[in-house]
Amino acid sequence: MFRDFDTGIPLFKGKDVHPFSLGSPALWVEPKLYDPRSTDSFCDRIGWRDVARPNLKRRLFAAIIPKGSAMGNSLNYLVADDQDANYFIMGLLNSLILDYRVRLTTSNSHINQYVVAQLPVPRLSNGASFRAIVGLSRNLSRLKPSLSTLAMDECKLNAEVATLYGLTISELNLILRCYPWLTEKEVESIHQHFHAPIE
Repeated sequence: MFRDFDTGIPLFKGKDVHPFSLGSPALWVEPKLYDPRSTDSFCDRIGWRDVARPNLKRRLFAAIIPKGSAMGNSLNYLVADDQDANYFIMGLLNSLILDYRVRLTTSNSHINQYVVAQLPVPRLSNGASFRAIVGLSRNLSRLKPSLSTLAMDECKLNAEVATLYGLTISELNLILRCYPWLTEKEVESIHQHFHAPIE
């Protein structure tokens, strides 16, 4: 059923998913033997790693899985309303804000559907924050993945998500302190683009 050459149907596993982007699949599915279990396979999906150990630098790894792809059982997914919603939700899931929330709510190695369903994701389809997060996510999906540094757009995205959730500067700093691998420049950039609520 599986091939080590391009058959047109890539098989993505958890290890292939990086924040905002996908790595190259190691296996492909034989088209004659491919039997999609749902119509979800015929649309883009937001996939995230099911297995992410608590001691990793971050717990949430999400990317858009292109339509026509097969997915291994080390990935979970959801289907959004449209492509903009895909990028919006992917941006939220890859933010340190929701990553921090996941760290608070689960101590095991699995980020399953239940964990993600508990995340407070606002239902936006327009507005300045929505458009900003969609645009930043699109940009980040075109970059080579890095787990050691944040791209400038990722700093902006984290600031935008923190602003969207109405965090104060002290709440934002509490979250950022949980990620000691952040550089001083990255923290400064997040602060620079963050807009604290008016009290």
